Amino acid sequence: MQTDLFAAPAGTPAGTPAGGAPLSPECAALTPVQDTGKTLVKRDDLFALHGSCGGKLRLMISLLARAPGGIAAGGRRSTSAPALAAACRALGRPGVFHTAAGPDTIECDAAADAVEIKRHSPGYSGVIAARARADSAARGWPVIGLECPEYVSMTAAQCANLPWGNFNRIVIAAGTAMTLAGILHGLGPRRYRVLCIEVGAPVAARLGRWAPPWWRELVTIQPSGLRYDASPPDCNFMGVDLDPLYEAKAIRHLQAGDLLWVVGKRPVAVR
Repeated sequence: MQTDLFAAPAGTPAGTPAGGAPLSPECAALTPVQDTGKTLVKRDDLFALHGSCGGKLRLMISLLARAPGGIAAGGRRSTSAPALAAACRALGRPGVFHTAAGPDTIECDAAADAVEIKRHSPGYSGVIAARARADSAARGWPVIGLECPEYVSMTAAQCANLPWGNFNRIVIAAGTAMTLAGILHGLGPRRYRVLCIEVGAPVAARLGRWAPPWWRELVTIQPSGLRYDASPPDCNFMGVDLDPLYEAKAIRHLQAGDLLWVVGKRPVAVR
């Protein structure tokens, strides 16, 4: 299901991300594909615990399990904060999330009981990333982010239960586009068209680094038409509640025969 670039070494057990230890049964389990009657929906948001869900949580748990603690960085609306917090709660590890100074958000509030929130001014992404790297060097903990081969490999593995031949196109809302890179590797020799709804910064350069070299043959990138922090009026599609800043922006682009890949959803409350 993967290209050689992210394939695990020969003899590696199933459910092992490239370059790492075997995944726990929970992290290796395939999330379901739901038939709404109009489209199919890959429900990666159903991998959930402690108020977070989705592929980002899977990565946080898998990498934090190998370390004494974890560090993440992102904007104040980033779901990296609750994902890191959920992994820390699950594993009993400490964590630190680096972000910009500013008003509280539901994402940071949902994480504050489990990880230390460090706020920086000026809050430019380069400043936040530099502070996270310095913190990592001082503590000896890894910075856990999506731009890594483990995330691409884990996402590619989730393609194993897609009902090939029962859909015509894959639709995904992309922030970093790392999930899309994993899906493209997971296609193997299959060639399905992909509509990428770009919800933030341009994603083409990152796809160039992480996706297969033929990605432009399949992928159409469509800007969402909304500000990153704006949400459409309706965030429910055929009974599935979608993330207001990501997948909900793809609703108006969906057609019969599509498969919508739901990467995750931001927290409403921590349980």
